[in-house]
Amino acid sequence: MKKLLTLLLAFSVLPAFAGVDGHVGYTSDYMWRGQTQTQGGGALQAGVDLDYEGFYGGVWASQVDFGDDSASLEYDLYGGYKFQMSDKLSVDVGVIQYRWNDNDIEMVEEAFVRFSTPLIGFGYAVDTDDSDKDYMEVMLNVPFIKVMDVGFTYGRFPDDSNWKGLSIAKSWDRTNLNLMIMEDAKDGQFSDNVSLTL
Repeated sequence: MKKLLTLLLAFSVLPAFAGVDGHVGYTSDYMWRGQTQTQGGGALQAGVDLDYEGFYGGVWASQVDFGDDSASLEYDLYGGYKFQMSDKLSVDVGVIQYRWNDNDIEMVEEAFVRFSTPLIGFGYAVDTDDSDKDYMEVMLNVPFIKVMDVGFTYGRFPDDSNWKGLSIAKSWDRTNLNLMIMEDAKDGQFSDNVSLTL
């Protein structure tokens, strides 16, 4: 109950007239922190967000496939507060819960903080039950490429394992196309380490 209460408190600050935004997409391979969540297969994804003066909350869901008869759906609940510290620095603090449609897979809750500038971003997530599952991520944007958004991501876990990826994104009105290329793609395993999301 304590964990659920933490998340509900984040939602409770959103009044009934908060802004609402929804999105639906498809990815050729659902990648999360450098690892496929669909055994290299595609996944439908959707979410709804509410926001009010920097406070936000939402739910996001995706198909998953762990190669067994366990979960087929992941759904995440989150809430937080995003604010500008300066013209070029924004801060995002919040809580997210990862859940699956299989009671044998335990829910995971993280508290996180993210710092973003036009050039670089940094995030740190703390697992509220197990500090051995904390996660750090650094994002570097390439500002001189104007026709699309290009960036590099580096993620690291407490056991010193890490992953690296290159993202290329393009937006038209309310449509977004994103290509993620993992580091292992250069080792002759390109198709197994690339994800295209619309």
